[in-house]
Amino acid sequence: MLKRLLSFCLCVLMFALVLTPVADAHAASENTVPQVVLKLMKKFPHLAYWNHVGSSANNPDGVTNSPCPTHVGCSWEPGACSCNSFSNAIQCMGFAYKAGFEMVGSDPRSWEMSDTLDASKLRVGDVIRYRGNRHSLAVTGVKGNVISFVDCNWYPMCQIRWSSMNLNDMPSFTYVLHDPKNNMKNKNVTFFEGAVRQSTSPSSPSPQSPTPEAPEGEIWQTTGNMNLRPNTTTDSAVIGTVPDGARVAVEKKKLNNGYLWGKVTYGLQSGWIALDHCNYISGAEDMPRFKVFPTEVAASVAFALEWTGVTGADSYTVSIYNSNGKRVEQKSVTDETAKLSLKTKGTYTAEVQSHSKHAASWVLSSGKIPFAVKAAKDIQIESISLNQTALQLQIGQTARLIASILPEGASTAHIGMFSGNNAVAIVDAKGLVRAVGVGETMIACSDTRSGRAAVCTVKVTLGAPKKLIQYMSKLRVNSITLKWTAVQGAQSYQIFRKEGGTFRQIATSKENIFVDQKLKAGTTYVYKVRAVAPGGQTGADSPVLTASTRPEAASKVKFATKDGKVKVIWTANKSASHYLVYQSATGKANTFKKIATVKGKNNYLLRGKKAGTTLYFKIVTVKTLDGKTFASRLSKTGKVKVK
Repeated sequence: MLKRLLSFCLCVLMFALVLTPVADAHAASENTVPQVVLKLMKKFPHLAYWNHVGSSANNPDGVTNSPCPTHVGCSWEPGACSCNSFSNAIQCMGFAYKAGFEMVGSDPRSWEMSDTLDASKLRVGDVIRYRGNRHSLAVTGVKGNVISFVDCNWYPMCQIRWSSMNLNDMPSFTYVLHDPKNNMKNKNVTFFEGAVRQSTSPSSPSPQSPTPEAPEGEIWQTTGNMNLRPNTTTDSAVIGTVPDGARVAVEKKKLNNGYLWGKVTYGLQSGWIALDHCNYISGAEDMPRFKVFPTEVAASVAFALEWTGVTGADSYTVSIYNSNGKRVEQKSVTDETAKLSLKTKGTYTAEVQSHSKHAASWVLSSGKIPFAVKAAKDIQIESISLNQTALQLQIGQTARLIASILPEGASTAHIGMFSGNNAVAIVDAKGLVRAVGVGETMIACSDTRSGRAAVCTVKVTLGAPKKLIQYMSKLRVNSITLKWTAVQGAQSYQIFRKEGGTFRQIATSKENIFVDQKLKAGTTYVYKVRAVAPGGQTGADSPVLTASTRPEAASKVKFATKDGKVKVIWTANKSASHYLVYQSATGKANTFKKIATVKGKNNYLLRGKKAGTTLYFKIVTVKTLDGKTFASRLSKTGKVKVK
């Protein structure tokens, strides 16, 4: 009801300003309003239209009393549409450049750009770009933090507006253009809406009739004949028209490709219209509402505010007011959250407003919500949460639990961390949890003053044996020695061997080493190991290991010799990857040297040996598995006399 009343009062005020006669511009003191501003007011009257309707030629010095029929989609080229242009720009930017040029005497495109908005440095003629780089105005006066200005296209269809604004209320400031040579003093220059306004220009448009009573809901008003479409795209068919100035109730809103669309019903036809070309009138169906809002906060400690998003909003302004209603903090954000802090204890109220680049007049407020700022010691904890609600650890592992409290900055003098079973897991005052035994327990963070608490379930298991290897120094023909890293908390280990595609437990060991015996020579086997706790609980399996027994040594080394050739022959081994041939002239143990590596056969031929020479040979059978070499012992010595 309050919002509807304010909207009605604002409309009455606007009509009163248009219909009430005001003093001629020349009646103002020259020390109050510069002559360049008075001249500009005569040239471009309030509510006139900066366009060339009725003429095909661009006329940046002219105005009409007719809206621009080709307002949407114009290019900047002179004469391209009914909008006037100046300095390669149309609508709000073109007019702001023109106004700045008229007041200062040079083209704003050549001026210096600043991304800082400082009222003490603003001068008459400066051009300000704001609303997320979507609107421009020309400064006509400055008093404290309030500026007077002239702009175009705030109202629909290139209409001119003379108005004023507090810089604190300027949304999404982008940049300001200063002319380096503009030395006009402006500290005592004032012009405010309604104080001085040209009213006798023949170009001023006639006042419009009052708008009929608006329907209930969120109300928007068209600024031209709007196409009604079945969906939110300009490619869809036109199914109807909503005329200029019509007020419609928006049932739902949707963003599509950067444009805001509204679903409306006009007459008997329902469809979508582009709200970018409409003005928001009233309604609070989509107002921002606080979701996270503490009733008490600590002085000098940051606190969070979160609110529901508003469809079509591109920015939000959060304001904090003290008990006297004075605004003490303000922050502009583009998402639905903000962090603030207040140094002074007391009672405050917070308000968030949503703003949209799609509708110049659209500002939706949450209303002012009270809260208190106190010393931290006076604030009780309202809620506690932990960064983890469940942990799964292995014995010896640690994890950090971090407690979050609301409101932020509340007293933590009575808060502590506790374990439900210290035989399973322990926790220190800083939230470091250490697993000490197999089982399950609860870690609690609680506040004894408020009774608030948060709990994390901790499950502790045995770890998996790591680095399961074949112990090569104990390589045997008929056995494999396994070794692995010990698991903390384990009482024993289960050893599994793969048989017929399935792992079967073959033994239990209390040590982290095991010898699997009675195996076949030169054969591959696959193993895994599992730790067992004193209570019988088992941990995870180790990585799988493929191992091999040592091949049997070559037997029955024979020879064939003729014409200085010696052929060494031995019994083949099916598991062998290759063979090594060793030779000695004396047969003594330390005199054998490797003379050949043989693959794919079980014989080796030597040539050019002197007849009558005696030679000695030994053979080694080798098997390679996963880059590891398994070699047999040396065969028995074979002796031959060369023929």
